[in-house]
Amino acid sequence: MRLSRKQLAGGFGISHFGRTAGYVHTPFEKSLGGPSDMGSLVSALNEVAGEIRAAFRGRAESGLLKHLDSVGKSPHHP
Repeated sequence: MRLSRKQLAGGFGISHFGRTAGYVHTPFEKSLGGPSDMGSLVSALNEVAGEIRAAFRGRAESGLLKHLDSVGKSPHHP
């Protein structure tokens, strides 16, 4: 589970060297920010959900999955 958490954290951060190279978006932001189509967006969200399930259990897992589920929802459409 520790390795899974480390891998998941890598998708949500930019390393020192990445910042030095001028990267400003995390891999997660890139995958959600400009998907080529709806299938790509769904695939990116499913991939992150799988990583969360592998890295966490219990309350932390359900809270993160609930938050991830709300990412793509518009405030105007329930």
